[in-house]
Amino acid sequence: MGKRISWGGIEPSWQLRLWRAGYGQCEQRWMDEHMAVDGKIGRSSLILTDHNLNSLDWWTAKHNRYASLEAIETLLASGELQGDFLEERPAE
Repeated sequence: MGKRISWGGIEPSWQLRLWRAGYGQCEQRWMDEHMAVDGKIGRSSLILTDHNLNSLDWWTAKHNRYASLEAIETLLASGELQGDFLEERPAE
């Protein structure tokens, strides 16, 4: 809605953006996929802004979907949910 999110514990959010070819591998997860790198990492003072022009309804639906995926990943990690769910992972 044109403003930074100032609560909720999401900032600062450090995300890997660049890595040397052959030194990173994407972990297969349901939610918040990230790269595992072999080597040193650093931080930049650059602030990236996701200036999203979609509606609040779109944003809410997106985060409801994220919450469902996070719940599945948590249940899989705890052993409370069994099965090969990675094969059935929905497309983004």
